[in-house]
Amino acid sequence: MNDVDPGSMVYDESRDGATLGGEAFCSVPSLLTEVQPLRFEEVSRTADSQQWDALVKRWHYLGYRKLVGMHLKYLIYSRRGELLAATGWSSPVWKLKSRDQAIGWSPSERKRFLESIANNSRFVIFPWVKISHLASHLLARQVRYVMEDWERKYGVKLQLLETFIDPARFRGTSYRAANWIYVGRTKGYAKTRNGFEYHGQAKEAYVYPLSANISGALGLQHHPEITIDPQYYKTLAQAGQRRAQMAITKAGCSAWTAATFPRKGPSL
Repeated sequence: MNDVDPGSMVYDESRDGATLGGEAFCSVPSLLTEVQPLRFEEVSRTADSQQWDALVKRWHYLGYRKLVGMHLKYLIYSRRGELLAATGWSSPVWKLKSRDQAIGWSPSERKRFLESIANNSRFVIFPWVKISHLASHLLARQVRYVMEDWERKYGVKLQLLETFIDPARFRGTSYRAANWIYVGRTKGYAKTRNGFEYHGQAKEAYVYPLSANISGALGLQHHPEITIDPQYYKTLAQAGQRRAQMAITKAGCSAWTAATFPRKGPSL
């Protein structure tokens, strides 16, 4: 197992490049600073949606599965337009004990507020990309894009992100580095067209809270059995400040400006 691979990622060390539909993808710079700032393109319901499907089918170890319900598809590019990665976000699982305990909601409250969760169902950094710490940086940077795009597209304000990692393949290092929180393991069931099927491959569940008090934000009546350490938010805020200061220092800026971290569009 690789120490740096997050769940849902795939690498192929035997390749320095790849082709898809006749288009060549060349090796990209090896330093994170050389590809920053990343450009996140949400491509669901666009002409690039099929490209996302084909890339995920080719390079993700679980392959492609049609995202139903609420979902987002992202292609992530370097500042020079080099294709680096793809992520997919979809509706959450209906029932997950560890997550539900962490939130502290009742079955009726879960039914009412479940749509405020998005599931990171696909994440792949392509094999022609060899950049240390890219995965955790990408995960941390993408949060606000997912929040904004989900609310813009569906009119729903997200309160939590979730994902599942196969411990037989990955250690979840990049998710942890991006401040995702491990809450427990699944029981080894997979959702099918006919319900749920037991496959026996328990996965690790991680969550990323988008507010310091989810119960308060949703107006829940129950207290969680598993609480998220409030010190986590203090640490997260400090880490964010340090990262911002480092970026400002490297850019030679005396003050933060929106131009330092552009929302979308080409990077100069």
